[in-house]
Amino acid sequence: MKVGGPEALSMSSNTDAREALTGADTEGHLLTLGRRGLRLVPPPHVRAVMARAKQHVREGTRWTEDEKRNLWPAEERTRLKLLQTDPILKQRYPTRQEGLEFMDRVDYGRQYELIGLAYELTGAILDAWAEMTPGQDRDVAVILFGSVAKGLVKKPDDPDPSNIDLAVIGDFKDGERDILLNAIRPKRDEIGRKIRESVPHIESPESNPGNAGVFVQHTDKLEASAYGQARMYISSNAIAIHDPAGIWRGLETEALKELGRRMQAKEERRLAHASGGSR
Repeated sequence: MKVGGPEALSMSSNTDAREALTGADTEGHLLTLGRRGLRLVPPPHVRAVMARAKQHVREGTRWTEDEKRNLWPAEERTRLKLLQTDPILKQRYPTRQEGLEFMDRVDYGRQYELIGLAYELTGAILDAWAEMTPGQDRDVAVILFGSVAKGLVKKPDDPDPSNIDLAVIGDFKDGERDILLNAIRPKRDEIGRKIRESVPHIESPESNPGNAGVFVQHTDKLEASAYGQARMYISSNAIAIHDPAGIWRGLETEALKELGRRMQAKEERRLAHASGGSR
C-alpha cells in the first residue's frame, strides 16, 4: 500500500472534537510528557504523525524526503511546544512522580462521556445565543480546553471529579456576556449534577469540583497582551466544538504565528548569549 502525501497528515480544522480527542489510548497515540509523568491525548496533527509513523513500521516503509520536509509546519511545532511547557501542568505536577501518581486516577473512557456532555452544553449555549440575536448574522465559536481536552479525566467515582471547561468567543456587546451566562445557568447546573452523580463523596480542594465552566470572551481579549489568553487555551489543547465562521481558527492561527516568532527570538537571544559567554 502506497503511503499518501504530506497533506494526508493534517486533520481538517472542522474535525469533530469527539473524533479528534477520543480513542487515542486504544490506538497507542498518546503524547508523553516525561518531566511531568503524564500521557496526554495529542493535538490532531501530532496524532496524525503518530499514526503515519506506525503505518511506516507496519508496512516496512520509510519517510519520504517530501514527507520529512512537510512533517512539522511551524504552527504545529509551536503548538506542541506550548503543550509541552504548559505552566498549569508544571504547577500541578512539579515532579514526575506526582504526575505518575495522578495517571493512576485517569480514565480515558470517561473523557468520551464528558465530551458528550460538553456537546450537550454547547447546544444550550447556541440556542440561548440564537434567542438573544434573532435575525442577526453574529456567530460565536465554542472551544473545549483543559483536562477533558487533554484526556486527563479522572475516573467516574474519583472524589475530586474533573470539570468541563468551555469558552465562548465572539464580538459581544455590553451586557450580552451576563445575559448569556444567566440563560445557560440551569443547563450548567444540570451538567454538573451529571458529572457528580457517580461520585460517592466529594473530597476536593476546589470550591466547586465537577462543574461545567463557561468563559464568555470578546475576541479582543484573546488578541491582547501578545495573545496571552489564546496561548492559555492552546496550551490546554483547545479544540473547537463549534466554529463555522472560523472565529477561533483565525485567532488560533495568528496566535501561533506570533507566539512562534517570540519563541524563535527568545531562542536566538539565548544562543547569542551562550556564544558570547563561551568566548
